[in-house]
This record gives sequence, structure tokens and C-alpha cells, in this order.
Amino acid sequence: ADTRAYNIVICACGKAGRWETAVDLHAAMLSSGVERDSVTFNSLISAYGQGRQWLEATHSLAEMRATGLAPDTITFNALIAACTRGGQWREALRAYKEMVEEGVAPSIITFTSLISACEKGGEWQEALRLFQEASSLGLTPNTVT
Repeated sequence: ADTRAYNIVICACGKAGRWETAVDLHAAMLSSGVERDSVTFNSLISAYGQGRQWLEATHSLAEMRATGLAPDTITFNALIAACTRGGQWREALRAYKEMVEEGVAPSIITFTSLISACEKGGEWQEALRLFQEASSLGLTPNTVT
């Protein structure tokens, strides 16, 4: 199998809530010498998020960087969502800070996830600040936000 085939199956497993299977596929990719790309890591981080494995998602971002791949908006959105699902609002905000420092542009999805993290953590003032920041960046809040 090639990178694309693995990516498709890792993504499908993540969406189905089978994060352990996604991790096994990633390990098989690695042991088979199949090249991993940003889609591989984005899908893996997202799969970890579905399983509320926020710390593993963070480790995957570090591994992604170690392979020389730069995270993009999708990567950070997946990581922020993983932290949110894992009930880690501070980690979600830390990931956002890292995103901004690296010059990666946030999207409305970024802010929706961050606001959700703050809401779950009882941090309404931070949620309001993020809502205002999204608006100041010209990002139109959606029905979820």
C-alpha cells in the first residue's frame, strides 16, 4: 500500500472512532517504510482527538515536526479539537498560541473549537475574548460559535 491508501484508511478509522486501529495503521506504515506526509499526521492527530487522547495528539505533532513537516491550519485545528474533547482547555489555548507564533492562520473552526474548550472549562471570559478576536480577524462566527 502507498501513502495515499494508508491516509484514507487512517482518516476513515478516526472518523469511525477507531483511533486504536488508526494508530496501528500508522505503526504499520512506519515499519513498512511507507512515506508519511502532512495528511498522515493530520489524520492521526484527528483520530487521537476522536478518542480523547489529547496527549498522544500532542506527541504526534512533535513527531510530525521531527520528520521535517510543518503543521498547517488543519493540523492545529485537529490538535485543538483533541484537547477540547479531552477537556484540556489550557492545552487548547497553548496550541493556539503556538499556532499564532508560527504564523499559521486560524480559521473559524479554530475559534469554534477554542470557544467550546473554554465553555467546557467554565472560562466564559476567555470564550468571549476569543469570540471578539475571531470577529476582529474577519472570521464570521457560525451557528456553532
